[in-house]
Amino acid sequence: MHLMRLCKCVESCIVIYRYTLHHSVNLSPQEALEFSAVLRLDASVSSTKRAAFVAEVMSLLELEPIKGRMIGEPGAADGLAPGERKLLSIGVELVSNSPILFLGEYT
Repeated sequence: MHLMRLCKCVESCIVIYRYTLHHSVNLSPQEALEFSAVLRLDASVSSTKRAAFVAEVMSLLELEPIKGRMIGEPGAADGLAPGERKLLSIGVELVSNSPILFLGEYT
């Protein structure tokens, strides 16, 4: 298998806001993880298994307390704090079930 398919990367904070989480500031962290799992896991992975990946990542990263809150715009009072965004960015990569994960310098 090609090395790039095995590896995922969580970029530094500046890139995270524009790239990883830009798909919708109107999603909750749980919805963002579910969205990532649907797009990035192989089609042969059942919806039950996808949901299990999302639940495991939510638990591992301790995102349950904020799972229903909106991501929001960076810096917005009602959005996620920078640390929460970073954890969510890591989660977005973790739900892809990649065997190798590189974390950027601010991680």
